[in-house]
Amino acid sequence: MMKFLLLLGVLSVLSVGTNGQNTKDAVGIFNRKYDLYLLTIQIEKMREKLFKDCPAFFSQPESAKKLAQFFGKREVDPANLDLKVKLARHSLDSIKKEYLKCIKGNSQVVTTIRDSCIGNSCRNNGTCIPNEKNYTCRCLPGYSGDRCEKVNKNPCGSILHHSSVRQDNNTGFTVPAGWVLCYIDSDDVTYAQTPCIDLLQDVSNYQTFGCWHGCSGSAKGPAYASNDVIEKACKPNIQQTNKMGTWCSSGTRQTTFGVCIQMKD
Repeated sequence: MMKFLLLLGVLSVLSVGTNGQNTKDAVGIFNRKYDLYLLTIQIEKMREKLFKDCPAFFSQPESAKKLAQFFGKREVDPANLDLKVKLARHSLDSIKKEYLKCIKGNSQVVTTIRDSCIGNSCRNNGTCIPNEKNYTCRCLPGYSGDRCEKVNKNPCGSILHHSSVRQDNNTGFTVPAGWVLCYIDSDDVTYAQTPCIDLLQDVSNYQTFGCWHGCSGSAKGPAYASNDVIEKACKPNIQQTNKMGTWCSSGTRQTTFGVCIQMKD
C-alpha cells in the first residue's frame, strides 16, 4: 500500500508517465524513480546533519559551491533515469565523505586541546585549563605567571608556613580549591601558646579558616601529619581559638598545627 501511494505521489509530483510502454517497463521505471526518491531523502538528511554538526563548513565558499550540485529538485526523464540514480548515489557518498572528514577534523581538534594538558605544565599545583590555542594555568593563591612558576608573597602571612603539598599522604584527602594550607609545628616555640586566630598576621583577602592538631610525620607539614589534619582543618570556623601547645609532644613526637584558610575570589 505504501509503495503504491508513493507511486501515485511520485508520478503526480514529477509528472512522468509511461508513454505507452508495457506494464513491465512501467514497473521498472517506477522502481528506479522510487530509488531516486529514497536517495533524495537521504541526501537531504545528510545535508541537515552536516549543517547541524559542521555549520562552519557552509561558510566556506568553495565548500558551499561543492555541495550546491548535490541539493535541490531533480528533474526526472525516463531516458536518463539510470544516470540520475547513479549521480544521486555518487552525491550521497560524497556528502557522507565530507561529513566524516568534518567530524574527524573536529575530533582531532578536541583531542589536541585535551592532550595539551597531558603532563600538566602548570607548576606549584596549578590547574591546567585547555583552550583552542593551547592551555592556561589557574594558579593557587601565592603563585602567578603563565605556568604558576612565580612565588608571590607568602599567602600564609608572616607567622605561618605555607605548605605546597596539598594532599594528605595518609588519607589522600586534598585541600579544596580556593583554600590555602598553612601550619606551624613544635619548632615554632614562640607561638606555642598563640591562639590560632592570632597566627593569621598579614594574611589578607580571606573569608574564613579552620585549625587542627596532628602528630608530625616523616616530613614537615600537615600533609605528613597524623589525625587527618588537612581534612579537619579545611572547614569554616574550626578551632579558631585553639593553641598548638604540646598536643603531641610526648617523647620524640612533635606537634603539627595545621591552619587551612579559605581565600576570597
